[in-house]
Amino acid sequence: MSRVEGVVNVYSKLFTLPDARKLLVISLFVSIFMAFFSNVSFYFRTLSLIIFLYIFCEGVIGIWGSLIISTIINMPLIEGKIKVLNFRRLMALNIFSAVLLYAIYGLPTLVTLGNRNVAILSLLIGTAIAISFRIIACYSISQLSLMNIIAVSTLQPFLLLLMREGLLIFLFPQEFPIPSIGKYTVLLIAILVLFLFSTLIYLKTVDNSIKSSLNIGGLEFFRAFIAEWTEQEEEPLEALLTRIGEERTLPVAILCFKDMKDDLKAILLIPTIHPGPFKTIGSSILPYFLTRELKQKTGAEVIVLHGPCDHSLNLTSRRQLQYILDEILRNLNDIDYVDGATQIVHAREGTMSVKAQIFGDFTLIVATRSPLPMDDITLSVGLLTTQIIEKEGVKKAFFVDAHNCIGEIFEDVFIGSKVAEELILAAQKSAKQLLNMPMRPLKVGIAKGRDINIPLEKGLGSDGISVLLMEIGGEYYAYVVFDSNNLDLGLREQIIDRLKRELRIKDAEVMTTDTHEVNAVSTGKGGYVPLGKGINREELISYVISLAKKAEKNMEPVKVGSKIVKISKLKVMGEHQVSVLTSAVPIGYSVAKNAAIATFVPTIVASILLSMLFI
Repeated sequence: MSRVEGVVNVYSKLFTLPDARKLLVISLFVSIFMAFFSNVSFYFRTLSLIIFLYIFCEGVIGIWGSLIISTIINMPLIEGKIKVLNFRRLMALNIFSAVLLYAIYGLPTLVTLGNRNVAILSLLIGTAIAISFRIIACYSISQLSLMNIIAVSTLQPFLLLLMREGLLIFLFPQEFPIPSIGKYTVLLIAILVLFLFSTLIYLKTVDNSIKSSLNIGGLEFFRAFIAEWTEQEEEPLEALLTRIGEERTLPVAILCFKDMKDDLKAILLIPTIHPGPFKTIGSSILPYFLTRELKQKTGAEVIVLHGPCDHSLNLTSRRQLQYILDEILRNLNDIDYVDGATQIVHAREGTMSVKAQIFGDFTLIVATRSPLPMDDITLSVGLLTTQIIEKEGVKKAFFVDAHNCIGEIFEDVFIGSKVAEELILAAQKSAKQLLNMPMRPLKVGIAKGRDINIPLEKGLGSDGISVLLMEIGGEYYAYVVFDSNNLDLGLREQIIDRLKRELRIKDAEVMTTDTHEVNAVSTGKGGYVPLGKGINREELISYVISLAKKAEKNMEPVKVGSKIVKISKLKVMGEHQVSVLTSAVPIGYSVAKNAAIATFVPTIVASILLSMLFI
């Protein structure tokens, strides 16, 4: 599994909330249950049926009432300041903190069969822990001042205690077995001060978890992540990534096809910019952005292939997409065109397969490990491969990672790995074959489509499916490109088999753009779905066949031109930064867990000792 894919896996741990109406109903039942759980032990002690009337009143008026009232009061206080806390999420926060409070209050009380002193102490400590939890939650997702956070965090627990005391004073007799905590206000304040101090230490510790490595706080990063997840606000996260990123100069290959009227028919782009990290952050929508914008400005159909790159070459901000587009447009008019292309050649070494083809003076090298899984081939491997095969005699070689097969276990391909060695040897074999291949007239047809019912959540990005059909020496060849992040096991082979059987295609390759627009758009396992998993494959393959037939209808003779453009001053995430960020989740979790034990366990012990002076 690639490192950033591991972070995107966090989305599989996230959850969605019910709508507000369902949440209100759920909270009512939860409130009554928590009141029953925490107070039923007093019935066992007294066998008084009036306990059940109190349980109902505390559940509905005390707990549920405080949840709703505090939510209504807090909404104007946080509106426009904590965007992620809408009514539904604030209600959920209130429910969870109430459950936490009553679990801490109820369990010791139940175990001791309603022991009065245990019940009082448990309720006081439960209140303090619930408030601490609320402070941590609000501080982690907002830029509110500490005083405002404390006000928002204490309202619901204090309101709950107030309504509980009101029930005991006004509706139930003084000899009632459920204890009041009114006369322990000083003790409550003392315990709250202890917990507030511990909470501030805890927040500082967690915030410093990655600060020494990246000069950004752990909570600052978490805050930006939550803003993107809940409100689709990309700016905070992109601002952080830009702050820690590094500048690189990266090559982009441009391969153009002009018809006999000298009009641009099609453009193939091969950026070495990774289309990640997820959703619309950074360069995640790079393939769709380039195809859409270049189509509008040139009239040509555009296909973006996946060059050698990994997550260290993610752009830190979407704002750079326009700069890349401008650089490509600036170079389109500086391309010379020639006739002819070779047929596709195929070579294999070990688990790696390479298909290669020459267009004019441009050599296209496409690598795959399918039917075995593989993730990104790094830029260093791609550049080394092209350097080696150019020594064999081919010109202007450029590498494409087909990115077309993935399973449960997969890794990136780095320099020195066995897979990289196999790849280079296979590429050398293909280069030697190309040197003996004659250049022949080239006809090209192209078709693109997105009118198939496969949403982002199922792995198909906004640019849909592209088919480039070629006729060379009387034989048909095809490149099929999905705007997806990889393909499920076996799909590539099924598509190639159908193309050969139904359309007389001699050879074909199936690729993906590796768009991360499809990543983290759902909370399913892994954070994204490779195309072909959980869908009707027959429907997808039939759609590819229909696009190939459409491409055949517009096939015509073309000239080819190419240029490799080096785009400078690109801000990317960087190798070190990716390593730190991808380890931030497990490190942050470990720090948060250990810091919680180190700060709150002594605080609970201190609170128990302090209570001996009052209870």
